[in-house]
Amino acid sequence: MFPVIAGSPSLILIFFGVAFNDWLMDLFVGKDIREAFKVIDNRTGDEEFYWDAEPDVRAEIDKMDKKAHQYLVSILSGTVISGSLPFVVYYIFGLSEAIITVVCSVTIAYLLCYRRFQSLRQVVKSSVKLYNTDNEN
Repeated sequence: MFPVIAGSPSLILIFFGVAFNDWLMDLFVGKDIREAFKVIDNRTGDEEFYWDAEPDVRAEIDKMDKKAHQYLVSILSGTVISGSLPFVVYYIFGLSEAIITVVCSVTIAYLLCYRRFQSLRQVVKSSVKLYNTDNEN
């Protein structure tokens, strides 16, 4: 029973990361995605650029999508860890240790949430570079 309880948060996190990927992306970087799509639409018109692109360009786009998903999971993980750590430490050790753990939670939130959020925004913004249409007349 203990392995099920211990593994449940990870399974729930993975489920939310996959099932609500589009919604979470819109929540975190929706504005950046909309701006990127405007630029991409201006460059490619109404074409289905992804399906007409060379295989190596499609592979790069897929690579960026995977990287964005990894950053999203890191953000969710950081949120869960930094939010729950003081409560778990308080339950196990007491109030004084929980207060000290708040510093660790802030550090985790910075490393796993804020920095990955910035990386996610950068991936979205740099994905526009892949949608160059060099064959325009």
